Amino acid sequence: TTNTIAQQFAADTLQRHLLTRPLAEITAPFHAGQRLWDVVTVTVPELDLDTDARVVAIANTYRRGPDRARYDTTLTLAAIT
Repeated sequence: TTNTIAQQFAADTLQRHLLTRPLAEITAPFHAGQRLWDVVTVTVPELDLDTDARVVAIANTYRRGPDRARYDTTLTLAAIT
């Protein structure tokens, strides 16, 4: 029925939103093997944090400085559901 189709569409839309909603962004030295949808482990001993997150966006940047050039990768992370 139409009602069932609409409910399923709404549930799927909510699930897509939850999968891609950014929770955190981290910047690290460039890593050529990093891909969208990879699962990464984030560990911060000072905060007693050790969790897994999914990569939902990747940005690579190049900066030239007085000492040397630097490539960085910024990962936008989302919760794993």
